[in-house]
Amino acid sequence: GRRLPRLRGAYKERFQSASGGSASDADFDAALALIMASKQWNNAQYLTEAKSLISWIASNDIEGNGSVKAGSNWNPMFNPSYGTLANFKLFGDVAGGSWSSVITKTEQDLLLCQNSKTGLVTDWCDWNSHSPAVNSQAAVGQADKPGFFDDAARTPWRMAWAYNWYGNANAKKFNDKIIEAEAKAL
Repeated sequence: GRRLPRLRGAYKERFQSASGGSASDADFDAALALIMASKQWNNAQYLTEAKSLISWIASNDIEGNGSVKAGSNWNPMFNPSYGTLANFKLFGDVAGGSWSSVITKTEQDLLLCQNSKTGLVTDWCDWNSHSPAVNSQAAVGQADKPGFFDDAARTPWRMAWAYNWYGNANAKKFNDKIIEAEAKAL
């Protein structure tokens, strides 16, 4: 048989942030890719790697209160696009653990970060006020004004995915607010 790549090792070397840690969204997507590969190629080794990475994520990318960290070694504020509700549900289904508390906390943070008029979120939100925030430490920094940029653009898609796969009512509520705002604008 052929050897499977040790994704975590390669990932850790190539994608560390300036803080020496990883970006949580990349960790979530890598674990998802391993789960999908295990199904696609009916190969249990990919699932074993996914479970190992999910365990690492639970210990390094999630705070004790269930909030999603920006990275394994830093957590200055909340990035709504890291709220991958479908991933978290799948992680619980595949590896067990307390992912329901992560889902609940993430849903709360997402809804609190939404703009009351547009339903959109900015790339980064303050943990306490849930107001738009500038994160000068991010790979795609916002020099002086927070806004709806590349990270934020992923959030509605991630919510549609959570609703499509799992019928997540809060994900639908999130996107319904955007749709309502767009309909009013027409």
